[in-house]
Amino acid sequence: MEKYIGFVLALIMLLGIMPVSHAATVYQVGSQMMDFTIETYDGKTISLYETLKEKELVLINIWASWCGPCRNEFPFMEEAYKAYSDRVEIIAVSCEPSDTNESIGEFAGELGLTFPMGKDTANLAYLFQAQYIPTSVIVSKTGKVEYIESRSMTSADEFAGLFDAFLQRKPTVARSSQEALGAALNEEGAQYPFYNGTDEYAWPMVCEEKDGRQVVKSSNVGASNSYAVVYTSVSADVGDVLVVEFKTSTEPMNDLMKIVIDNEVVKVFGGEHDWMTYAHPFASSGTHEVQITYVKNLSGNGGEDAIWIDTVKVVPAKDALDALSMNPELPVHDELAVAPLGENAKKVLIFDPSGMMDLYFGEFEAYIANADSVEIAVGLTNEIDPEIAFIVSDADSVMRPIATIEPDADGFYRQTFALDSMETSGYPYTTIYFCSDPALDPVKTVMFFVDEENIDMMMHLTTQDENNPTVWTYEEDLDAGEPDEEEIEVHYTVKFVDQTGAPVSGVMAQVCTDLLCSVYVSDENGVCAFSVLPNAWEMHILMLPEGYEGDMETVWTLAPNGEDIEIVLEKK
Repeated sequence: MEKYIGFVLALIMLLGIMPVSHAATVYQVGSQMMDFTIETYDGKTISLYETLKEKELVLINIWASWCGPCRNEFPFMEEAYKAYSDRVEIIAVSCEPSDTNESIGEFAGELGLTFPMGKDTANLAYLFQAQYIPTSVIVSKTGKVEYIESRSMTSADEFAGLFDAFLQRKPTVARSSQEALGAALNEEGAQYPFYNGTDEYAWPMVCEEKDGRQVVKSSNVGASNSYAVVYTSVSADVGDVLVVEFKTSTEPMNDLMKIVIDNEVVKVFGGEHDWMTYAHPFASSGTHEVQITYVKNLSGNGGEDAIWIDTVKVVPAKDALDALSMNPELPVHDELAVAPLGENAKKVLIFDPSGMMDLYFGEFEAYIANADSVEIAVGLTNEIDPEIAFIVSDADSVMRPIATIEPDADGFYRQTFALDSMETSGYPYTTIYFCSDPALDPVKTVMFFVDEENIDMMMHLTTQDENNPTVWTYEEDLDAGEPDEEEIEVHYTVKFVDQTGAPVSGVMAQVCTDLLCSVYVSDENGVCAFSVLPNAWEMHILMLPEGYEGDMETVWTLAPNGEDIEIVLEKK
């Protein structure tokens, strides 16, 4: 059931079991948290920001009493807590609605847990979109979300390592002098000043020899959640370009070299890049602050876990084209494409009157693969950097960096994914997400079913009202014709008025085909306005507000190209 936890949470909230503000922010790594308060099982009140006045970190743990992996990790969490409680607080919240303060207290007593525990009255499971539990979240001293991971940790050392990574430690590497940095990074005759940062937690760039070159190297090798940085200040005119010559050997997508001009990240690189140059034009004239940073996250190390910089210079506008021509050539498409290859996969449209699937999955496309695997083609626009973009399937949760995939002759990045099914894994669907940045929500979501039997099972699982079920249809079957692009949706406005012409709100109208139904309710102006795909739509009144009578037997056949309708009701 792990894959369904987030889906079940969405259902719980949809049914009103767990109240949620729909205006609430969904948190991700980098988000600034709002304060929250919970009451612990023993009657104490604890808030995030009051806690951070005394502690350097807070670990939020989202769990449930029935969750075996949660139970398994708690003793290790307690052991680490005893060692770090002077600097770290743990707040464990149960997302199971039936867990009570009494049952949570019994649970804590049974396992000997001493950190604060209570019910998830702050809706943190929703705010962190906890698809799996246990989910652990690290919040820094400033209230920033630094880390989110859903899995059970299997030793106290894992927790200790996690705490150590975010309990900032000062670099242990000696800083190179400004003279040495300048000698390594300037071309002969140039006099740009280079210096390491003054932040006591910034690791320095240090001078060394690499591949017969005098260069500077990032010194934070193996130091999780750290950064090494070198700064300079240059004068440049519009049209001049900044040129950086460098080499990287890092974990793709996660440990990144960032080129920053005037506090704006203009390009990132990660993974394996042999000596290369990158040129970026200046947008304005004047003095510009430039920094080159190697930023490491927590996920591990790759390659030599370092970057090397040979030269940083400004090239005048007259030579800019030559410099820019050295930039890596990337395939670019007019629109983002994430779609299956071949003829087997057929696109389907899902109609979910409850809104449950939209609530949980957001906007998505759906296909029946007619196979147990699918090959996906990804085409990127100019706005998406393949160095930090990735594609991931919830069937295996493996993040596949786009930068590690060789594009084909048409400029598409291809990946093959195995698909879940009720028969193989017990799950009737596989969701594949494309993300343009590890810190951002997916920008494209595609759902796959291996066959019609599995999509039928999904429809059954998501149906909340048997009289108004979740249904699907092949896109190609909706209309035998091929409408122009601007005619894909048709628009209807139905206005309900009483005998005096006054608008009637709260009228529930049902719009259906033989396979599909949707329900609309008239607003304060008496209007139901909706846009739907072309089909043989019919409408009838499903329910009238109290105090009104009207024709609930007639079925109105809607014009195929859309129309405006006015229906008169009688006010008693």
